[in-house]
Amino acid sequence: METVPQQAFRLGDPDAAGHLVITDEALETGLSGRCDLFLSIEPDGIRVALKEKKNYRFLALETFRFEARGDAGTWPGLLEKFSKESKLLREYEFSHVWAAVFSPSYTLVPDALFRKGDERLYLDLNFSDTSGMQRFSREIPAFSLCTVYGIGEELVQKLNHLFEQPVILHHSSVLLEALSRKLKSGKEPGIFLNIRNRGMDVVVTEGKKLVLMNTFSCQSAEDFLYYTLFICEQADLNPETIGVSVAGEVNENSAIYKMLFKYIRNLRFQPSAVNFEKSYRFNEIPGHYFYSLFHLALCVS
Repeated sequence: METVPQQAFRLGDPDAAGHLVITDEALETGLSGRCDLFLSIEPDGIRVALKEKKNYRFLALETFRFEARGDAGTWPGLLEKFSKESKLLREYEFSHVWAAVFSPSYTLVPDALFRKGDERLYLDLNFSDTSGMQRFSREIPAFSLCTVYGIGEELVQKLNHLFEQPVILHHSSVLLEALSRKLKSGKEPGIFLNIRNRGMDVVVTEGKKLVLMNTFSCQSAEDFLYYTLFICEQADLNPETIGVSVAGEVNENSAIYKMLFKYIRNLRFQPSAVNFEKSYRFNEIPGHYFYSLFHLALCVS
């Protein structure tokens, strides 16, 4: 059994969350063969979890940071390195594989305007260069729209090589699916921030209505604040009164949270969309951490 290695993982510092491994002893009984594998793949690293099918319980978590890409700087090289070093991949069996992949090349298309087969057209209208990408789409029924997204061909090919028929989703689909479970009727506006290393996703809602979603690259705590206030201005929302929920590897002591709190008083951490069962080994991990990874389970169909 392994616990959180504190020298590699410090709460409130997303840049310090290096190689983390948490496993439940139940995996040693062969239970892993009856688990699904979940992956969250971002430019700075990979997060992996095993979830038991029978009791819908998460039993293991592992994270990797890509400090310096070096010779393994391409996705095939990085994933090959990951597959060789991952404890969960090397030591445990699993059934199906689900991957949530970050890509800045995505757009949201209302159901009324979406036509299957036109994914390339939608992306080309929004991005100057989508060459070298495979295009995908996924329905988000709760908001009556489709996510259309492009993922690098090298990454897609490597995932299909490492795993048998993995389901590859865009990270925005996971976030929207999770948020749709918590929204209430009415016209109360709200902002959700998904904090990532050097970036964040911003979602604005009004009751159960999706107003906008966007992704920003951020290099400093000031950048996270700037884009949050920019969204407030564009959506005509008052940062002094608007409710803002935060998910990601931050807490009250992080520079990002402190910067946001200077200007946004109604700030809180986003609760889980559902009460996932988790091994007691996860007790040290705050509920708003690894939000995209755990809520990928909601997209299983």
